[in-house]
Amino acid sequence: MSCNKDGEKVVASQGIPPALTSTVEMLDYTEADTANAAVTFNWTKSDYGYPAEISYSLQISNNDSVFSDYYQQAAGSVLTQAYTVKQLNAILLNAGYAGGVKDTMLVRVQSRIGVGTYIYSDTIRIIVTPYTPSKVQRPVAGPVTYDAMYLPGAYQGWNIGSASIGKIYSPKSDSKYAGYIYITDTANGGGQFLITPEQNFNNKYTEVDSTTMVYNGSDNLSLTKYQGPGYYLLNADVSTLKWSATLQNWSIIGDGAVDWDTDVPLDFDATSQVLVKTLTLKPGGIKFRANNSWDNNIGLIADGQGNIITPVDPKTGEAPLTNGGANVPVSAAGTYKIILDLRVPDEPVFSITKQ
Repeated sequence: MSCNKDGEKVVASQGIPPALTSTVEMLDYTEADTANAAVTFNWTKSDYGYPAEISYSLQISNNDSVFSDYYQQAAGSVLTQAYTVKQLNAILLNAGYAGGVKDTMLVRVQSRIGVGTYIYSDTIRIIVTPYTPSKVQRPVAGPVTYDAMYLPGAYQGWNIGSASIGKIYSPKSDSKYAGYIYITDTANGGGQFLITPEQNFNNKYTEVDSTTMVYNGSDNLSLTKYQGPGYYLLNADVSTLKWSATLQNWSIIGDGAVDWDTDVPLDFDATSQVLVKTLTLKPGGIKFRANNSWDNNIGLIADGQGNIITPVDPKTGEAPLTNGGANVPVSAAGTYKIILDLRVPDEPVFSITKQ
């Protein structure tokens, strides 16, 4: 959820604010409607009386009549923003609206020129009744249905149409996206890439510096400033236009593999965008960790007494994982294919299948 709190405002002394309209006045939907269109907001251009580069942001108040805390969607120079039911419902729940309760959503548009100079449209009100979504377990290496953005780059030949292109996902359908990208060479432009809302180059997020993006700028995002080739966790917030990249090379460790001092690196499968390893295991336990360190490790979900409460599915060998979780038990020696699926970083899942 991207939320903001206004500091001191510098408002243009002259200028015509945008006029905001909505395609609906009331929204009452259920989880069965998730793929349907919910609402489209349109607004007119601002006029400051002279040629100026104007950027717009749509703001939805966090259940707050004075917008002291709000969700923001950067729109650049675009004069419209549409949401599906799933996207809008996630925004409302994260903004403090309760599932199943009729309430009033407050929306406005900010028009900005330069740094810190902006004016607002009038606020419009829409009656909404959000729903509380159910949790669906995602299969290992299966389709990810969350809202996604694409990561074309030198690492895959700038092939925007590739079926195996890297992606970042927004499980809450808000402004925050996360995912992984595997870079084999960060030198000589090899670590350059873009973030695109669609699988084309019409619009893109580009680099200002190692922490800040800009919409439709001229410079590629780059990992050349980072720690060399490897598996990078990317975070991008299209509201605040902040991004980060953290090197995380994952491995298997445990007495079920070698021992608790030896990491066995996982390999990246570019087709499925997951980490894999076929390995001879022995009775014992294994876990997954990043950068050969216990600072970032994942395992099975357990209760307060250490009892595993999310066992491996006996049919598929699949299970969700959690930060700092319990060891994955290996009951019988043999050759196993292990898949660690981190495409949605906050929802790690894995499978272990005897060969």
